[in-house]
Amino acid sequence: IQASVDTLAYEKTAQGDFKSLVAPKANLRRFLIVITLNIAAQVFGSNIVSSFIGVAMDRAVITETRTQMIVNLVLNVWNFVCAIVGSFAMEKLGRKGMLLGASVAMTFFLILMAILGALYKDGTNVSASYSTVAIMFLFLGSYNFA
Repeated sequence: IQASVDTLAYEKTAQGDFKSLVAPKANLRRFLIVITLNIAAQVFGSNIVSSFIGVAMDRAVITETRTQMIVNLVLNVWNFVCAIVGSFAMEKLGRKGMLLGASVAMTFFLILMAILGALYKDGTNVSASYSTVAIMFLFLGSYNFA
């Protein structure tokens, strides 16, 4: 607890400014990486897919609470497995290769979901709705892989 109190006291007295974010070249690079990754996370649509999964399950006539919980549990396990496999694949594929590959895969899956959602938005084709849920699994798996 004392360390936290000391840290807070130091932060109150420290004379930091926003220039220190970009002043040395290394800090500028770190700052740009953080900004770029945050923008990329929004552009790739992981928030959209995570929010849309409930609607997609409703369209696929997966309406029972127990079944939706099972699908969400399987989705979380799938995401965990993809993240673990991605962390081991980092050494072989490299950071840039993984980021590029996952970005291409996520873009492809997001476009495919948009097409299926536009064609079968009324929910009359249950098979297409099931495929939308499956594509969401693939999208989130590629997101978590990288």
